[in-house]
Amino acid sequence: MTTDEGTSNNGENPAATMTEQGEDITTKKDRGVLKIVKRVGTSDEAPMFGDKVYVHYKGMLSDGKKFDSSHDRKKPFAFSLGQGKRTIFSGFV
Repeated sequence: MTTDEGTSNNGENPAATMTEQGEDITTKKDRGVLKIVKRVGTSDEAPMFGDKVYVHYKGMLSDGKKFDSSHDRKKPFAFSLGQGKRTIFSGFV
């Protein structure tokens, strides 16, 4: 999950706010991994199976504690779409 710096959440716990907004993408629907789209693309183009994709992410626990972030490394995570060979962490493929 990612958040935009400076986004107002009326003093609420940012993780709680994200939990309410996030789309559950787990097979068990246990809300173990939530997806939040921060900015929708403006093009009709979409990556296809096998294309190399670059993503920035921030992994947060439900209490708001960050456990990993590509932003901290200043480098997006790269993987080939749909090939499942490299994952960021369990649950993110």
